[in-house]
Amino acid sequence: MITRCMCALNGQGLQDIDPTIIVTDIQESVPLSAFSTAANVRRDGTRLLRTRRQSLSVRITFEIHEYDPARRKAVAVRVCDWAREGFLTVGDRPGQRLYAVCDSLPVIPSALRWTDRLTVEFTAFALPYWQDVSPARAAFQGTAGKTVLIPGGTAPCFLEAEIEAEGPVNGLTVAVNGSMFRFTGLALQRGEKLEIGYEDKTQRQFMRIGGRSVLMCRAADSADDLTLLPRTRNEIAVTADGPVNARFFGRGLYR
Repeated sequence: MITRCMCALNGQGLQDIDPTIIVTDIQESVPLSAFSTAANVRRDGTRLLRTRRQSLSVRITFEIHEYDPARRKAVAVRVCDWAREGFLTVGDRPGQRLYAVCDSLPVIPSALRWTDRLTVEFTAFALPYWQDVSPARAAFQGTAGKTVLIPGGTAPCFLEAEIEAEGPVNGLTVAVNGSMFRFTGLALQRGEKLEIGYEDKTQRQFMRIGGRSVLMCRAADSADDLTLLPRTRNEIAVTADGPVNARFFGRGLYR
């Protein structure tokens, strides 16, 4: 019997831990969502205002085809060591990944048999969407102009950027789809980079130059995030008071 389903965590395959491990099934749960509603004044009931996805779980089922009981249990313990947190990839979602935490380890009974099925479950909380392993990219060079970015996916995703100064830059604006980031007092020097992105583990936003946060340089009329529409030409407008070499990224998200 051979593995029917392929899965890996941070690049290490579950089926590669030991040749006796046979992955038999991978199941995704229905995403857990939260809904915001308001009273409908014209009818008895409520109307939907907003839906926010809270979590997405993936359950992996496997067997250990080892006849020696002690070795079989040792392999199961190695699976527990493997199942932590990070980027999960599966064979039927090529080119996609899910940042997830293991929240259910396999139960290893004393009388573990080689025909017993074990499960391990991962749940994504910070970003409960599958996302492209490789983001879509766009580039811009100069002081004012536009570029186009077309991300994949089926859900809106966030714009990320690396903006390198080719001369002194204090003021910078990046706008897309009616929203913008406007910076003042950046004090970017030639060769320095402004990075805009999100931490993998927490999805907390960062804006930094080197190790220095410049979130406080964002003007009050700036948006919290810049959103890209999936499979659509998103026109990004850039204005700076000095020349920049900018690279923009959009990592497609899948519902």
